[in-house]
Amino acid sequence: MIIEKKAALPRWLVVGSTGRVGRMVSTRWHQAAPQGVDVIFQQRQGFDGAQFLNWPDLGNCTPLLENISEHGKIDCMFVLAGATGGAPEELKANFVIADACVRAARSCGIPRVLIASSSAVYGVKKNHLFFENDQPNPVNAYGGAKLDMELALNGVRDIEVGFLRIGNVAGADALLLNLYGTKKKKELLIDQFEDGVGPYRSYIGPITLSNVLEILARMPLAIPRILNVAAPGLIAMADLAEAAGASWRYVSAPSEAYQSIGMDTSLLQKIYNFEAGESTPKEMIKQIHSLGFKI
Repeated sequence: MIIEKKAALPRWLVVGSTGRVGRMVSTRWHQAAPQGVDVIFQQRQGFDGAQFLNWPDLGNCTPLLENISEHGKIDCMFVLAGATGGAPEELKANFVIADACVRAARSCGIPRVLIASSSAVYGVKKNHLFFENDQPNPVNAYGGAKLDMELALNGVRDIEVGFLRIGNVAGADALLLNLYGTKKKKELLIDQFEDGVGPYRSYIGPITLSNVLEILARMPLAIPRILNVAAPGLIAMADLAEAAGASWRYVSAPSEAYQSIGMDTSLLQKIYNFEAGESTPKEMIKQIHSLGFKI
């Protein structure tokens, strides 16, 4: 039995606030907290209190239960933690973390869990925008690990679980991270295809992503089980490099490269009202800078 203090405001818990995407979302919500909500950030160590939860072992929900008892129930959990690279065994952390969080949510009475998955579960298909009901066919170990995580938890029905198939988050993506932390400005190499231009991908700015997460947490109706999360349209990677002020040049694309990989966002657009600028490289770069992140 959970004995909890009645919270004055709804409370949301962010698990994984130290990774690149998690830090961006956390920074945004420290800058401009969602109105009428208390956001709690999970950490492995440090100050513990109403806004921070020391929860180093996600398999042990005692710290979470104690926080709820002292500060009140949690209405939504965001699982932004996970492994993005490494050996297959290391990538299994995506399931282990998500499974532990879902188990903790069930034990602690948290009714909604939003889990970061990835557009990588779809794989690639020439000139095709992937819908949520398309058959996944990942082509790399990371996409396979995210899909394994989804499939393993898809049977959970006693609480709401949503898998967010997130596209490239500007500032946490491979292209812009190649610029990050270099003392000397690095020249980016971008694949050039037969039509003379480079790749196109689904992207979303970090502030837009934070806003989407907020809308999903507040939804009065059931959340989608699977949701593509990206700004409408595709972003030319050359345009993103230009907007970032990067030095770049084209190189011939290898035969196995795909020019266009993206997701359809019709379902998300019924939930979140995108402003026109949110689909532009200029705005995405502006969002990264406004959060104090370097590229």
